[in-house]
Amino acid sequence: MNRADAPELFAELHGVQLWRLDLSQARPPDPGELSPSEQARGDRRRSEVDRSRFAASRAALRRLLAARTGTDPARLRLEEGPHGRPIVPGGPAFSMSHTGDLWLCAVADGRELGIDGEQLREVPEARDIAELWFTRAERERLASEEARGVPGAFLRGWVRKEAFLKALGVGFSVEGATGVDPDPAEWAVLDLDPAPGYVAALVVSRSEAPAPRAGNGHV
Repeated sequence: MNRADAPELFAELHGVQLWRLDLSQARPPDPGELSPSEQARGDRRRSEVDRSRFAASRAALRRLLAARTGTDPARLRLEEGPHGRPIVPGGPAFSMSHTGDLWLCAVADGRELGIDGEQLREVPEARDIAELWFTRAERERLASEEARGVPGAFLRGWVRKEAFLKALGVGFSVEGATGVDPDPAEWAVLDLDPAPGYVAALVVSRSEAPAPRAGNGHV
């Protein structure tokens, strides 16, 4: 998978493989490669660019996981688990994110994990969002990073939050989920700079998860 139109392995951290892909260069799905439900979800996207990115991201995920599990991408069983996260029964743990043209995927065996990325940009409502969704510790870290002039400080905090919720297998809609900080003894929280103009974060459990393990991610 070293072609420009296929996922590239760009790092291995804490037993997790990190893959990335420029969706503007990605190979589109082959006929029948996506499931009917995936095709329908893509068709509901408003713009042609969003439809193309969604289809390319799902095809990339299928090809990556199929190569790891020794199956055909079109035959890969991608099911929907709790809170809507994708699951490959009996397969590796995984988490996926795409923002702008950047697609990211984290894959590991026996680990709870989550990855999230954002394209760097101005967020005028950052303070209000932080007050609403960040914990006290997250707000203090944001204030410290802003004072030190860390580029994209709010978005770095946001991707850490999203990645942790993905690792927990929940989303913002789950009551109380956003009020929990990762325990450093149980979770590694890693800041990433996966490509120019983007920030990301990986959250991974320090101990092995019980088998069988389902993947997770927001699409």
